[in-house]
Amino acid sequence: MIAAARFLAGFAEPYSANFDTLSKHRLSEALKHAFAMRMSLADPTFYPDVVAEVLEDMVEGDYVESLRREAFEDGSVLENYEGYGGEKWGLPGGEDGEDGGGRRGREEGSGIAERKTLNFQYLEDHGTSHFSIVDKFGNAVSITTTINTEFGSKVLSPSTGVLFNNEMDDFASPGRPNYFGLAPSPLNYPAGHKRPLSSMSPTIIFYKGKVRMVLGASGGPKIITATLQTFLNHALAGQDLFEANSGPRIHEQLMYHGELTCVYSDEVLVGGVELRSKDLVVDSMIKRGHGMEPSGYLGSCQAISVDVDGRTSAVSDVRKHGAPAAE
Repeated sequence: MIAAARFLAGFAEPYSANFDTLSKHRLSEALKHAFAMRMSLADPTFYPDVVAEVLEDMVEGDYVESLRREAFEDGSVLENYEGYGGEKWGLPGGEDGEDGGGRRGREEGSGIAERKTLNFQYLEDHGTSHFSIVDKFGNAVSITTTINTEFGSKVLSPSTGVLFNNEMDDFASPGRPNYFGLAPSPLNYPAGHKRPLSSMSPTIIFYKGKVRMVLGASGGPKIITATLQTFLNHALAGQDLFEANSGPRIHEQLMYHGELTCVYSDEVLVGGVELRSKDLVVDSMIKRGHGMEPSGYLGSCQAISVDVDGRTSAVSDVRKHGAPAAE
């Protein structure tokens, strides 16, 4: 999420300029680069050097700026998906090198052919909850909790009544995506005492030392894109928090059914409320070379905003029928 935000921050025009056209294209391309780099994240206990390096490139230095400068065009997408993530963290198959990420550590069964056999069957959001909290003293908490898929492992502890999770699915398996369709990475193969890679993105945003936003989401990999767009829509596009959080979205995860395809809101909520991306958005993206597919679910974000005058606003995503509360 930080990498995509930093990519967008390099443009002279604000995010709200050409909000339904150019801004969506820039957001999509930023997310492609970020998700390519994410493929080299894993448990840092097992790969300390690689994880430290990719995190540094995501949040510090000029690597993200170099991607924006060298691997982006306002009028088109990159010709091949291997270009996303750049020379260091792109996803080409080919030579195996030292155990690591990016162009390194390509174990058998994890190369380009296997990475393209994705089946993005997204789970309707059942197993994850997010809480965003601000108290009267200005203390803030952002916490995401999950059992992963619906009813987790479907095993209930007889002694505690706790439903066990199935977080093993957050590990990668050679040659096939996980339940959420995320491409496999050798760094995220299971091992004893190893922690799987998660899409959780609990976020607290400070400005001049004070809390300004608290947010996070549920919905598998759509957590990342839902959280980021709520922030961008409110902080940069100037939408009120409800509109910023509840409007149509796009979701970009680099690969979709083996193609560079962006999904967009075509959501019908319980009660018949419709959240649909504008034709202008879809047409503009197609003209720039994006493959576009409708989606019936784009994640659920819970967000709080604190104005400079101290007034607090809280919004629960209409997609999940939660509700804000205050005392």
